[in-house]
Amino acid sequence: MLGPIDNRVTDALRGLLRWVPVLFVEAIALGVHFWIADHPELVSEAFRGRLTEPERLALAGTVGRNALLVGVALGAVGLLARARGWALSFRRLALLGGALVVPATWSILRDPVMAEAPWLSLLFAVVGGAGLAATARAVGVRPPKVELARAPGDWREGLDQAFLFAIAAVYVWILVDTQGRHHHDLHTGAYDLGIYTSLLWNTLQGDFLACPFIKGGTHMSAHFDPILALFSPLLALWRDAEALIALQAAWLAAGVFPLYHLARHHLRRFAGGRSFALALAVAYLVHPALHGINLFDFHSLALSVPVIFWVVYFAERRAWKRYAGALVFLLLVREDMAFQGVCVGLYLVAARKERRAGLLTIAGSLAWLVIVKQVFMGDSSLLMKESQESYAYGSYFRGLTPRGSGMMGMLLNLLTNPMLVVEQVLQPERLGYWARLLVPLGLLPFFAGWRALLVTYGLAFTALATKEVVYSTEFHYSATILPGLFCAAVFGAGSLLQRGRATSQGLAAWVVGAALCASATGALWPPADGELKAAWYVIEDELAPGAIERYGALQRLKARIGPDDAVCASGFALPHFAARTHIYHAPECRDAEWIVFLDRQLHRHEKDQLAALRADLEWEQVLSVEGLEAFRRRASETPPTDE
Repeated sequence: MLGPIDNRVTDALRGLLRWVPVLFVEAIALGVHFWIADHPELVSEAFRGRLTEPERLALAGTVGRNALLVGVALGAVGLLARARGWALSFRRLALLGGALVVPATWSILRDPVMAEAPWLSLLFAVVGGAGLAATARAVGVRPPKVELARAPGDWREGLDQAFLFAIAAVYVWILVDTQGRHHHDLHTGAYDLGIYTSLLWNTLQGDFLACPFIKGGTHMSAHFDPILALFSPLLALWRDAEALIALQAAWLAAGVFPLYHLARHHLRRFAGGRSFALALAVAYLVHPALHGINLFDFHSLALSVPVIFWVVYFAERRAWKRYAGALVFLLLVREDMAFQGVCVGLYLVAARKERRAGLLTIAGSLAWLVIVKQVFMGDSSLLMKESQESYAYGSYFRGLTPRGSGMMGMLLNLLTNPMLVVEQVLQPERLGYWARLLVPLGLLPFFAGWRALLVTYGLAFTALATKEVVYSTEFHYSATILPGLFCAAVFGAGSLLQRGRATSQGLAAWVVGAALCASATGALWPPADGELKAAWYVIEDELAPGAIERYGALQRLKARIGPDDAVCASGFALPHFAARTHIYHAPECRDAEWIVFLDRQLHRHEKDQLAALRADLEWEQVLSVEGLEAFRRRASETPPTDE
């Protein structure tokens, strides 16, 4: 009995995945325009996110009614086409989308706000028409599948592995040198290299994920990333923040191996699949988003990138024991990787038709998220709230969470105010970000079909976030979407080869050519203007003499400070002292025996503390070089006692 029930449930889930996105875009395309026609006076408020709750509910009702009508219409078209065996022409069906231009034109003529932004109305029409045409095409005749001979020459695998190792080694050498120079220039910060160095050190000492200078004294006030315990012994060998810099570069570079194996396996039936797999590995290592992930301090999120490749590769191979191990590893990277696990489950159900494995993956990922939020973290809500024990992430979606309403408020806004969402998604900066992600991949992810579900979490996160650093290739947040895009590029290439519309060698040349063209226009690293950046800061080609002198003085200071001494430091100096139990972030110096300041981007209270230290007789200034100042607490004199 369980088998048929399981099949019906997964068939229903697959059907929802197939139809809901189309219904969503078409309902918005129609519903929004009909709502604009009825309420032109509210358009300005809608674009500014100022609709009242009753107005948002009314908009949601209009969209919902249209979704129902569109769903019934499409269902009828699909059933009729299947019953009569119609082979529907894509060209003819695309013309049906033109009907949606009518409400678009209506809204442009009726409302001055839409007249100032006619592209937005036309966008609704294009999106709705494309969705309608794609859905109708899905019930028509598909092109025949083409299979080519397997490429001979298994002896070349050894050469491929040597090539991958060589380019990965070169990448690690360049990135460690580049970020190391940035670190020596004192541009890495307490947030986040200092935090993660402290976390690993304290975990090594038995205090799991502890950090003295963040809320609650534990990283669980922000994230739950127990996988860091696996890497903590590294600091026993190299007690310095630079160990994390090298670890991150090597870990990300190792992503070429699962990516290559995924491409080789998926394209194994096609001649020349090897050349494409190697080309994609090169494209991965030169991708600008990978450099942004790598160069901005250290983050546990970066550890997920190669792991996602392994998860998808084992799923494609149907190596379920290895898949389960890789999935567990992924979930331990960070609590939000549960959402990536759900995306993997959806991909298994919808694209691979591995229903039981997909449903177990979804259920296990969500169960793990609930356990983590309820048991380990300081706040059980998804976006969390600002408190003494937790950090809030609602600010990442400030434009979609009216009055700090949290996840529920954001979901209500998404459903009831789609115009605001579309306007945000189509910001020029965000479109440019996606272009920088997709152009080096030759736009291949667009051809991945249902396998593109792997990108869902990263796409939603980078599309909906209102914080600009999230949709920038110079920060680490691209780790949520980059591995899914590379997997989708593999599947997109397979789709084109299956249809006989390309060759493996041609796709390899296409990917390499796209990467080179992007590099020539400054989209890849190094930029055309010569300024390589890590987050907000430019990485210098070489250290200035003053910076070399300052770093040398810092190293001599570190040699003077005992390994168990309590140190307090300002933001840019802190990572260099973070591998110790008692490390504090100025101005909260507690029982510190040493205080180190770098006079760069200090807050007012830090400047006040620095000025007070210079005049305080309790503290002795032991260093002042190029804006770097250090103070040591004077030993208290013990008064003589009578014997």
